[in-house]
Amino acid sequence: MEERGREIIRNTIIYAIGNLGSRVLSFIMVPLYSYYLSKDEFGFYDLVVTTVTLLVPLITMQLSDSIFRWLLDSKDNEELKESVITNAWLLVFFNIVIAALVLLTGLFFGLRQYGVLLVLLATSAILPVIQLSVRGLQENRLFAMSGIIFSAVLLIFNVLLLTVFSMGVTALFISTIFANIAASIFLVYKKNLFRYFKLHRFSIKQIGELLKYSWPLVPNTISWWLISSANKYIILGYLGMDANGIYGVANRFPAIMVMIDSVLIMAWQESAILNFHHKDRDAFFSKVFNKMVIMQLSAALLLALCSKFIIGILISPGFFDAWRYMPILFLAVAFSTFSGFYGTIYLTLKSTRKIFLTTLVAGIINLLVALLLVRYCKLFGVATGTLLGFISLYLIRVFDTRKHLRVSLELKPLMGFLILFVCSFVVLYVYESDLLIWVLLVISLLYTFFINMPMLQQTFGLIKAKLGRS
Repeated sequence: MEERGREIIRNTIIYAIGNLGSRVLSFIMVPLYSYYLSKDEFGFYDLVVTTVTLLVPLITMQLSDSIFRWLLDSKDNEELKESVITNAWLLVFFNIVIAALVLLTGLFFGLRQYGVLLVLLATSAILPVIQLSVRGLQENRLFAMSGIIFSAVLLIFNVLLLTVFSMGVTALFISTIFANIAASIFLVYKKNLFRYFKLHRFSIKQIGELLKYSWPLVPNTISWWLISSANKYIILGYLGMDANGIYGVANRFPAIMVMIDSVLIMAWQESAILNFHHKDRDAFFSKVFNKMVIMQLSAALLLALCSKFIIGILISPGFFDAWRYMPILFLAVAFSTFSGFYGTIYLTLKSTRKIFLTTLVAGIINLLVALLLVRYCKLFGVATGTLLGFISLYLIRVFDTRKHLRVSLELKPLMGFLILFVCSFVVLYVYESDLLIWVLLVISLLYTFFINMPMLQQTFGLIKAKLGRS
């Protein structure tokens, strides 16, 4: 079990290198955006990103997940690798062409920046397909390098186009396009992926098998979008584009946690699939989950208490109210990660239909709560809908997966977190006392440091051992 634990940490470090750059960048660029974009422009940008997030899985049919799953099983079977990559890539390319033709109707409706948005959509669909191909071939270091390249290109073009050429919101779209293209070219060239692309491997049967696995993930992704992103349209309809800009800034800061989560879940997916049939899997899964819970709640607690100071120091005064919604969203991200852990169990069992159904129910709960509360609580109501959506998703999956395995949750550390979260929300929203916030922050730092000590020692020990061998 210890070796498998070290394997997760190794994969986490590798994936962190590839993902931290873009995630950290999405955080540190927010101050720049807040000074160079109006609330309306940032609201428009956030709405476009939300829409692209919805359309990409529809265009790719989530075939990137099929590629990853099948290539992991391919081992040394070169014919299977060629068949999977060829048929998945052909279908994705065909879908992009069809989508472009369908979306040409946008020209007739005078859609803002239509041409740029179409290229953004296409490149955003292609990159994950190539990345998951490389991951499936277990070239994790190349995957990590592509993340570094993406981040570097994004940073350079963002700063250049925003500050020098004053291109406004268009700068953000063009920067993302160039970053997508640069990362894709790097992976294709370094791994020579075209050597796996053989037209004579075209097979309707293979496409059918890949779609059988991936297609149920499409409505799941849409349902996930209902929980995490559809609220933007509720805000637009009830509160306007400026409110969407405020909420967009508030959402950018939980990206710090999403950054950690995406790395953890990627590393966990691979280990879960490869170790699911071991005799001690319940103990192994429980150990990993408890560490994940402690890490996530620690991050959510500390970041929630820092919300007001972060916004006050880094962001333009016009966006200051964004801090009020961040504590709720930080906690929502934590439950999103817990749900993702259990979602991996469905992926391991190839039960993608269950992923969809559980996420759909949670998505509906989120929308109903947001619609009920937005008129009375405004953005607080929307944020609460997101939190309750992810909590319900977590609870549904916990009960549904019990027939496959039982994950034991350690309750003792949770009591400390419960007390600290209740105190934090009272101080943040009732008293709004900076002095009390600082006191609670110090107490929370001591608690989280103490409770995370064993995991920190293990992680630093592995890093030290790695550096010693190199």
